[in-house]
Formats: sequence, structure tokens, C-alpha cells
Amino acid sequence: MGNFFCVKGNTWCIDTKTTMIGVYRLNERDAVLLDSGSAFQPDESEFILNTLDAEGLGVKAVIATHGHWDHTGNNRALREKYDCRIYMYGSEAYTSKNIDNLRFMWSRMAFQEMRPLLARMEALPTDYIPEGETELEICGRKFGILHTPGHSRSHIAILTEDNVAMIGDAIMTEQVLRHSKLPYAENIAVDFRTKRKLAALRCDRYILSHKGVLDDLREIAEQNISHYIKRAEAVASCVQDGMSFDDIAAAVIMDMHIHIRTRFDFSDICVMITPFVQYLEEIGRIEAWYENGYLRYRRKR
Repeated sequence: MGNFFCVKGNTWCIDTKTTMIGVYRLNERDAVLLDSGSAFQPDESEFILNTLDAEGLGVKAVIATHGHWDHTGNNRALREKYDCRIYMYGSEAYTSKNIDNLRFMWSRMAFQEMRPLLARMEALPTDYIPEGETELEICGRKFGILHTPGHSRSHIAILTEDNVAMIGDAIMTEQVLRHSKLPYAENIAVDFRTKRKLAALRCDRYILSHKGVLDDLREIAEQNISHYIKRAEAVASCVQDGMSFDDIAAAVIMDMHIHIRTRFDFSDICVMITPFVQYLEEIGRIEAWYENGYLRYRRKR
């Protein structure tokens, strides 16, 4: 399997070594990309553009599974070269539209400090897929839109006419799970429902952004859920009576040997820990109370 390979029919895939980008070939000259990959890897933008050039393909549109930077990072480069449309779904289309909207995702960081990074995270959507929409037509081809929230609030899976599903970050491969100390889902309980929803699909093939192409999701979906539950229990084990959130974050960082180099690293890991704390409270594993200017936590059982 090379860097550019056929998944099924007109549905192809670019393996950037960081993410998998779906490519639906409209004809011999034009394509629709499913996600655009990360612009933070030094040569990824050039690699994607060179791959498309080598195949003689231009890009008519990009459909994003969600608004995270490793899935929309090359929107700007593609838009500048091909004048393509950028389709995004739901609230994330607005959140990632520009720097001012993105800044609210990083409340622990000074805006001026984040500005250069945020500029590279702008997804630049040109077309908004309405919430609840189940189908999108581009150049006479129909793409199914399946709402798959959890990893992010407006995450979608994209179904091609070849019965191939691009599922983005809704499910991780076994290889990624093995190396994931703290997997991310914005809402873990909702994410579990999405994983089981995807496992019930009957597509011929599934493209997982991180990182592989599978024929069936049932086993890997349950492995994902089991991994999240184990990681949630690991977070719960770090909670001591009376801890604040920052205390919990510090304990998780030390217990899991997470390497923090900068203030941004700490802010980023707090974003990842927060859903676990929320989930643990939702299932009654921990409880919170207010005391003397702090929100404090303790284990319940």
C-alpha cells in the first residue's frame, strides 16, 4: 500500500504519515477531499499538493469531518491553489471560521500569545452544511452526512457513493490506542453512543483518520470504549479528597508521565483532562462541591 491508494471504486486515500485524507475522484481530473490534514507538520502541505499533482487531480471541494487543526490545516493552501469550496457542518464551522472565534477555545492562554497558532487553525469554510442535513451534492455526486458527535460537538462521518465511510476521529485504530495515554473526546458519554452507532453501520470500508482503513468497526469500537473507561478510571485514581481541577491535572500529569514543556502544553492537556472529570462526575464516580473560592472534588467509591 503506497502513499496514495484506492480504498474502493472512486474512493481513494492519501496517507500523510500523520493522517489519512479521503479523496473521492469525480473524474480523471477532479476530486473532493475528505479532510485536508495538518499544516503543522513541516512538509505535509507540500506532500498533499505534490501527490494531487502527480495524479493530475484538481480539488473541487473539501468536506471536513470536524474543525480540529489536523483535519482542516491545509484548507488555506488548497483554497489558494484550486479556489475550491470548503464544506463544514454545524457549530464547528463557525467556531473555526476565524481567529476571534477560535480564541475562546483557549481560555487559559493570552490572546496575543496564541494569535500565530490560531492563524494556522482557521478552517476558512465557504459553505455551511445545515445541522440535521443528511446529504450533500457536489458536482452531481452525493455524499452522505452522518452526525457523529462526541470527539467534537459537530463531528460528522462522510459516506461516498462507493459505500465507504470517512469517520475522522470518531474511532481510533488499535495502534493509536496502544500509544494513547489520554485520548480526547469533548463529551465522552456522547462519544460512546457515536462509536456504537458507527459500529452498526454496514459500509464496505471505513477510513479512520488516525490511522488506517478497516472492513468492520464492531470490535474496534468496543476496544475504543474500553480504553476510554480504563483511562477514566486512571484519572479517578488520581483524585484525592478536596482537590481542585488544577490539582487533579497535576496529579494526572505526574501519574501518567506526561511531558509538559510549555504553558501551551499544560493548557492543551487540561482541555483533554476536563472531559474525563466531567464524565466521572456524570457516572457518579466523583463528586464536586464549592468551598472557600474553589471547586473541589473527591471520589465517591
